[in-house]
Amino acid sequence: MFPAFIDYQDMFSNELPASLFACFTTPSWIPKPHQLLRIARIVYPYWKERRVERGGHRIIPILNGDESDTLNESYICFRRREIKAVRKTRASQITSSDKLTRLQAELSYPLELAKLVLSRETTKKECTQQTQRVWEQRQGLVDLKRLYPATFSDKADDELLVDKERPVKKSEPAT
Repeated sequence: MFPAFIDYQDMFSNELPASLFACFTTPSWIPKPHQLLRIARIVYPYWKERRVERGGHRIIPILNGDESDTLNESYICFRRREIKAVRKTRASQITSSDKLTRLQAELSYPLELAKLVLSRETTKKECTQQTQRVWEQRQGLVDLKRLYPATFSDKADDELLVDKERPVKKSEPAT
């Protein structure tokens, strides 16, 4: 059924043609012809024996990627699975991973909102603490003015005791 190795000996004793390879270039890892011939002499009897055992079929089975092969459907590799839309009747069939994904999406907005509220409240607390420090410093200045009225009689110091109102920015009319 399979020819003897002598029929293939000429093939392995010369450089392999580039047309044998998919890229039409001989790979650099291919051994020299004399080494390749020696390896082929050792491997060929084993290969021939295995092919005879398998009834002429390949030693390494080929992956079945043909989706139209309905007879061998359970052994089709890499077939596309159809995902059916979830209907009310299939609500119980939703996988737990889908439920968790949806729950994570639903809870991410409230989490972000809570983080923003925390940031706002932290800023308000810092502002209140700053205001408290300013109040205490002003109180210290007033106490000094009472103790030493002759030294601190400058009217400019009185302006430091009161917060000035910020001027309202007038919006420019659009032209």
